[in-house]
Amino acid sequence: MKFLKIIVSISIGLIIVAGIILAVSFVTFDIEHYKPRIIQELGSLLGRDVRIDQLRLDFKIDGGLTIAVKGLSIADDPVFSKEKILTVDVIDLNTDMLALIFRRQIVISKIEISGPRVHLIRNKDGLFNVETLFDDSAHENRILGNSTKSFASVPVAVSRPQNGKKAGIAIPRTFIHAVRIENGALTFSDESLDPPLTIPLRQISFQATHLSFERPFPFAVKASLWADQQNIAVNGDIALDPANARVSLQRVKLETDLSLLHLRMLPFYGILQEQLSIEGECEGNLSLDDIAVRIGREGVSAFSANGELRAGRLSSGLLKAPLEDIQSRFHIDESNIAINELAAAYASGTISGQGRWSDYGRSNMLMFDLKVDGVQLGELIPRASMPVLSENGKPLELEGGVYAIFDAEGHGAQIPELRETLKGDGSLEIRGGKLHNINLLRFVLDKLSFIPDLAQNIQENLPPRYKKGLQSDETVLERAASTIQLKDQALYFSAELQSEGFIVTASGSLDFDQNLALTADFFITEDLARGMNASVPELSYLLDANRRIHVPFTSYQGKLQDIRIYPDVEELAAKVMQSRGKDELRKAIFRALDIEGSPAASPQTRGQAPAQGQEAPPEEPRPEEILIEGIFDAIFKGRETP
Repeated sequence: MKFLKIIVSISIGLIIVAGIILAVSFVTFDIEHYKPRIIQELGSLLGRDVRIDQLRLDFKIDGGLTIAVKGLSIADDPVFSKEKILTVDVIDLNTDMLALIFRRQIVISKIEISGPRVHLIRNKDGLFNVETLFDDSAHENRILGNSTKSFASVPVAVSRPQNGKKAGIAIPRTFIHAVRIENGALTFSDESLDPPLTIPLRQISFQATHLSFERPFPFAVKASLWADQQNIAVNGDIALDPANARVSLQRVKLETDLSLLHLRMLPFYGILQEQLSIEGECEGNLSLDDIAVRIGREGVSAFSANGELRAGRLSSGLLKAPLEDIQSRFHIDESNIAINELAAAYASGTISGQGRWSDYGRSNMLMFDLKVDGVQLGELIPRASMPVLSENGKPLELEGGVYAIFDAEGHGAQIPELRETLKGDGSLEIRGGKLHNINLLRFVLDKLSFIPDLAQNIQENLPPRYKKGLQSDETVLERAASTIQLKDQALYFSAELQSEGFIVTASGSLDFDQNLALTADFFITEDLARGMNASVPELSYLLDANRRIHVPFTSYQGKLQDIRIYPDVEELAAKVMQSRGKDELRKAIFRALDIEGSPAASPQTRGQAPAQGQEAPPEEPRPEEILIEGIFDAIFKGRETP
């Protein structure tokens, strides 16, 4: 028994001595001496120039072996850039020596990486700079020949000639418990787009646990994108496939708070500002679920995700108020974005739609449907921006709900081409429309200044309902509708407004730069025109073929916000003077020639229908009367304002 105790004591002493010798060996081992060889081998493996500022080994009985790398940098392929594809401030790798000695396993308890900076580039041909790493055609034999001298991350058996026979050398299995990255940065430059797109991810923190090549393992990432602080959070699983040089992300979820995003930092902010007049900052919670990504040597070979936007808010100079409570559901993959639902609250109504953006970044095919439901005119166009048109000095106010539908599509690799090909059509209707602080009929009649006190004089022979209507300070719109067509980078429209006693028609175009071209006409209906003619005979000269009083408006061309249109008084006055002069001259000539022709319609009878129960007698003018009328028509038609 005593002998056994001696043997055990000696064995324990030998183990302690061996441990001390091993510890002293690791402590005194100068890994810097091997740094040039390590740099050479690593550069040969990657096919790039590699630099390492410092290597250090630390050993502790309770902490294992720690390998520290400082100042690591890997050059980019000169074909892509002269910059570094990767730089790292510090890498700390901590291993469990007992697992290697007793279980023949390489157990890495943790890898900590501080300050990594990665620069990914996709060139004009669609190739990524990482695709030329680990060039198999140039380095395959060297990698296999030296694999027994380096740590492998998967179980690998390598056969090498030995006395004419092949012997299998098993490399210890490697386990990595945790990887942690702090203060990282990734810049992605896509030169295949015009203009090139740069996406800068900053303040990257990354954590992954229980890394394995045999099954997916969890990870979590936080980063800042066009923001001052971390505004993106991602988590999911990573699956590694070294045999096919492929990495897959599975069941990934991304969340971001859009209120932290600085719109002015976006690379396409200039386009948003120019085309949509986006201003201020946006709000909302954006999430992408069920993200699946597969990355290989060819780059991103597959990508899909389901997205949702909640409680969004966005302001635009084109709108008088921000879009509120924006909600959206969409699906995105490597080439298409399908917007299944998009809705926003605006001006006490809703704006909704759906669409599809196919082959984005390349040929770009855009299709969308838009619907406006109950947007209130009074909120859409604020009272403060309306002109004062009434006698009481109050500004014009609008009332009514806007209802519209619109479908459009276009294609083009670039925004200018997309604008040129964009086309669509739709319709718009205003329900419950009303104009406050203006009687539109009285406003038009008052502008006919060449007929003094017109509005007051015509009321004598009007039906009671029209008399009451002329005394009101508002205009009720019985119908307000328009058709819309988008083509040639402009909206072309044709609109009609109906109220009791009159109709307004308008047509024109509005381009993407808010330049408006507008023509409009005002028609007083036949029954109301008949009563007006009885009081003011001069109005009969303004009748059209349908016995309506026609009042043309001046044409307008200019910016939408500066629009001003009024009755074309000059044209109307010229028309009345010519018509009156023609009648007087006709009568004088007929009297001089002693011709008793068919009685010409007088201002009092022109535009009036025959009495009830009577038929208008047929008029058969004499040949000389026809000749004189033809001469008048030729003279006065040539003098009419075109």
